[in-house]
Amino acid sequence: MLLLSLLLYSTALNGLIETPAQAQIERIEESTPQYLYKVLSIEDWLASQEDNHLHLSTADDDFIHFSMKDQVSRIVRKYWADVPEFVILKISTKNLPGNFVFEANPGGSSKYDHLYDGEIPIEAVEEAEILTR
Repeated sequence: MLLLSLLLYSTALNGLIETPAQAQIERIEESTPQYLYKVLSIEDWLASQEDNHLHLSTADDDFIHFSMKDQVSRIVRKYWADVPEFVILKISTKNLPGNFVFEANPGGSSKYDHLYDGEIPIEAVEEAEILTR
């Protein structure tokens, strides 16, 4: 269950990338949200179309990194700022194989959902938005 503590905010790019005034979502239980987000290279996205699961980068070798909607803009600014084209995926977590853990990245303090011992079937992708700069 999520408790939404909404502050004034505005969104761009169909609500996926938030502008500086951010919505703040506080997680009060460690249950996995119904939807999480994954940013993927255009190359991995295109390669995934020929398979039954998503092709991921080596950054996802130990576990698969996910973001909640309010965390996507931070991830894009930090890791995708210089990438001219990428894909933001809305993933249904309902039937993902593996074990979700809500935790901070090694050396970090912000918590994210990580999927251990799993993969992302292509059927779990609810929405895909290709962003080009």
